[in-house]
Amino acid sequence: MEWVLTAAHCVNWYMPADLKIVIGQHNLSSNEGEEIAIDQIIIHEDYDSFELDNDIALLHLVQIPSNPVPIPLVKTGNDRPGKLATVSGWGLLSENYLLPPDQLQQVTVPIVSPATCKYF
Repeated sequence: MEWVLTAAHCVNWYMPADLKIVIGQHNLSSNEGEEIAIDQIIIHEDYDSFELDNDIALLHLVQIPSNPVPIPLVKTGNDRPGKLATVSGWGLLSENYLLPPDQLQQVTVPIVSPATCKYF
């Protein structure tokens, strides 16, 4: 595992030296997990920070984590709409929240087709 997938809006204004990845942390207030530096940020070439279109980025790790836990990704194409996927993160829980939650959040959502996704 050399790369981490994240949202472009989370890293858009940062340089690699400003960021680190913490593998294995589930509470932001804890000291658990392994810190790893970043040496490259690749933001989708068509990322639109106003509309949040193509809101995806890759972070390259300077070293391989000692205990990596890869997450299986969905295959490309239209063959999976309706199947369930689990997403996780520390994003704001609503527009009224000013701070992220301390506990890592997760939710299971149905995968939608690219055509449905473009509609919204």
